[in-house]
Amino acid sequence: MLFTAKVVLRLRHALLVGDLAEAQLTLQAVRGRPVATVAMSEIRMAQDEVDNWILLQELTSALEAGRAGGTVGALVIDEVVATEGLDEAIKRAEERGVKTREAQALVLGAVQALKLRQALLAGDWDRVEAVVRESAGVAGLAALAVEELALASDELDNRRVVRLLEAALRTGGARGEPGELDLSAVDTTGLDEALTTGTDLGCKTERAEDL
Repeated sequence: MLFTAKVVLRLRHALLVGDLAEAQLTLQAVRGRPVATVAMSEIRMAQDEVDNWILLQELTSALEAGRAGGTVGALVIDEVVATEGLDEAIKRAEERGVKTREAQALVLGAVQALKLRQALLAGDWDRVEAVVRESAGVAGLAALAVEELALASDELDNRRVVRLLEAALRTGGARGEPGELDLSAVDTTGLDEALTTGTDLGCKTERAEDL
């Protein structure tokens, strides 16, 4: 009983000052050792709190690392994007169990971010677009994941605007020599559509603005 009292006292001190690392060390030290039944519920509660803290730390770190670098129009993917750490963090979170809203938001965000990173590494922009669209319908994503998905969404928008403007400028123009222009092939439909898209989505790079 005395041993249990010392453990509980140490846990309470750690929780009161928000020192979950100390609480974790305390719980690790008593693992496998007998403790009084009367304190089991309090110790389990402390363990749940520590597990949640570890989950939050691991998922946050995994989301902060391994995301695409650079800016819209100049994304850095192959050199920096990583999925292994995020995949492992998600699996460990599922093993521990998700017990808080913050943890749930991080898990949801991590799952979508993992899909995004896998698509980016594969160079599959159709998949990237599908993930971005899917994520827009998922409520409660963690802010870190929302930021990562927003960058991908802006990149998609920029690629679409540039592609449409380049295509519209390559076709539909007048042909011939001065004084003998052939206007039969002149078409403004493509340019109208491209400019409307550019206005709606916004020009996010100098390349798009120049076009």
